[in-house]
Amino acid sequence: MPTGDISFYQCSRKVIEERLCPYVNDAVVFLDNSSAEVIHWHGGASTLFDYGALDVREFSSFEVHQTA
Repeated sequence: MPTGDISFYQCSRKVIEERLCPYVNDAVVFLDNSSAEVIHWHGGASTLFDYGALDVREFSSFEVHQTA
């Protein structure tokens, strides 16, 4: 592999760490199936919890915000 090339795994890991993880602190994270699969291959939900996520849920059109 020529110098400077990175694998798909390295690229997707970098995107997760630089573009996603900074935004999950104190948040409930909703993932669709494709996003969940990528997260799965990069440490799973524990990666998001390590960055401060409060919960990880399946993205669903049936999700409803409930107030007290």
